[in-house]
Amino acid sequence: GEQWEWISCVGDVHCRAEIDRIPSQISVHVFYQGIVTLECSRCLKKYDRSLAGDFYIVMKKRSSGQAASKVPVEEDDFFFDDETDEIDLSGALFDDMVLAVPMKPLCSEDCLGIPLLKKDAIDVSQAKTPDTRWEALMKLKDRI
Repeated sequence: GEQWEWISCVGDVHCRAEIDRIPSQISVHVFYQGIVTLECSRCLKKYDRSLAGDFYIVMKKRSSGQAASKVPVEEDDFFFDDETDEIDLSGALFDDMVLAVPMKPLCSEDCLGIPLLKKDAIDVSQAKTPDTRWEALMKLKDRI
């Protein structure tokens, strides 16, 4: 769906599930692994990173009266009944993958950021008239 536009996956995301069932509910432990394309927060280059994680889902058996009732159901709840063949867990997978992506992704720990071209670089020491607002900081610099 549209939500997957937030995460750019390279190839397939491989999933494995461990399922336990008792009469009124099914517990699912989902493990996933894949590669996502991220943008470095320092140099803004795109890079691929392995992403893996796991999450739990509890699916509840829907009673026949519950299906017809107007009782509000949480959007994140998962239900099944005797007629259920498939349950779409892609929303839960997406939510966990978004949380697994670092808030400030880095292509490498020693990333220097956006490289400056020499013609665009400004040499502060060659400035003709220093800004007087910085004098207090310059005095602190001289003390160190």
